[in-house]
Amino acid sequence: MMNTINNKISVIVTCYNQEEFLLETCNSLINQTYNNWEAIIVNDGSTDDTEKIALKVCKDDSRFRYYYKKNAGVSSARNYGLKKCYGDFIQFLDGDDKLENSKFELSINEVNKDKNLEVIVTNFLRFKSKNGKPKKDHFNLNDYQINYKNILLSWDIEFTIPIHSGLFSVKSMEGILFNESLKAKEDWVFWIQLFKKNPKVFFLNKRLALYRAHKKNMSKNNDKMFLNGKNANEIIYESLDEAYKNVFFKRLNDELLMSKTTYHDFKDKLLSRRIISSLKKLF
Repeated sequence: MMNTINNKISVIVTCYNQEEFLLETCNSLINQTYNNWEAIIVNDGSTDDTEKIALKVCKDDSRFRYYYKKNAGVSSARNYGLKKCYGDFIQFLDGDDKLENSKFELSINEVNKDKNLEVIVTNFLRFKSKNGKPKKDHFNLNDYQINYKNILLSWDIEFTIPIHSGLFSVKSMEGILFNESLKAKEDWVFWIQLFKKNPKVFFLNKRLALYRAHKKNMSKNNDKMFLNGKNANEIIYESLDEAYKNVFFKRLNDELLMSKTTYHDFKDKLLSRRIISSLKKLF
């Protein structure tokens, strides 16, 4: 069943050396049952055939536009894409991930029921790159989790929200950009910024965002994840109101917040039981 409302979705497809996956990612947009979308492919300085594939996609479907920029990380690429959008809603999509064919239609259906909705979050499924089979979940999203306090205090402990699980109204995105100093954990900072504004949210408990698990995932690099996690903690802490600074500080002790050591040095130091448990789940 096709929708009759006219909300346009701008999809920001960021890619860096993802020639192996990009066509499949773009096809997951082409196959959407909701057709009113545009896609901005941002090539973040790839050195493989990403550009060749992107240009072919753009030639075959005029809803795609292609931009090349010097490599500066996924946050920079997403911010660049935001400047090129003309839609009413924003969908982020990394060049190795996919969307179920009905994600746009089912999400916009909810907007059609409630014009005040600003963010639609769907559940997600991790899948193996080699055979496409579902991968065991670390977390499963639930409606009660998706609020400012839980995103601040329980991220990576009880749940995470892949960036492509969300569909964001342009209104909800006003004044929000990705922190370009972060090469990982930028999505956590983004979600905190977003939910601090208290947008009206609908949780769609269907696995419509597909997260590809493969060897090149940033999450496989423990040192980079840890160091960017520390930086994210500092950025988040400085942005909080005093009441939340206190509870956030309880999540991580001073050494986790400010330490300049690597994960391998840090893990051997004396930490609270909760911090050790958190790190085990993170890494």
